Amino acid sequence: MRKMISFILAVAVSAAVAMPAFAADTTDNGDGTWTTSGSDASYAGKMMTMVAYEGGEITVDSIQYIDQTTADENGAFAFENYIPKNLPKTDYTVLVGGETLDKALPAGTIKAPEIVDVAVTGKASAIGDTAIKVDFCAPGTTEALVTADVVDGAYTANVAPGTYDVVVKAAGYLSHTTTGVPVDAALDLGSVTLAAGDVNGSGAVTIEDIGFVIGAFSDASLYDITKDFNASGTITIEDVGFATANFKAEAKVVAYGK
Repeated sequence: MRKMISFILAVAVSAAVAMPAFAADTTDNGDGTWTTSGSDASYAGKMMTMVAYEGGEITVDSIQYIDQTTADENGAFAFENYIPKNLPKTDYTVLVGGETLDKALPAGTIKAPEIVDVAVTGKASAIGDTAIKVDFCAPGTTEALVTADVVDGAYTANVAPGTYDVVVKAAGYLSHTTTGVPVDAALDLGSVTLAAGDVNGSGAVTIEDIGFVIGAFSDASLYDITKDFNASGTITIEDVGFATANFKAEAKVVAYGK
């Protein structure tokens, strides 16, 4: 441990120095793990230290992986199948040092993997031919990072791997939010049916919403798509009935998998 601490301190205060006689490299194993290995006869039987870190300076927060091993009788060593603390979003620098080195030497990088979008599918419905959208938001927010339109009752969204709150919404309807959706492979979120009546977008069907619909039923000049739940082009007694049936209903928020 003392040698490891000394190595870190040495790296922190000095730049890495390349030495032609020394060969070390870092390999992406393609399964979320990496291997750093090298060989030099002068390190036979010696303790070797490796550190992978993010950014230009080694700190407690920037260190992604650190370990020690002993080189074999030929000076070969390997740190095999290790996993960084965080999935790399930027390249991580890898350095190695040994008992006979006073400075760390470069050993390649851990490359940030190329992000490939994942297809997320689902179904959503409302009364009539109502336009429905599906927003993929950062957890705990309503900021749409990706938006998909529902076409013929279904949608497909291509999103980067991560965790999302998925909001299904339509004008005049209570939204349906699924929180904490983990996206790392193709995913089907199933079916959602929206409830009509949230004219003012408050997240609940209130007496005020019903009043808006009744007012537009009585006065065609007050027509608005948020009151035309069946998208018929006019406000009918049927629309009044839809809103009344959902009086006191609230927008749905459910945790993924619950």
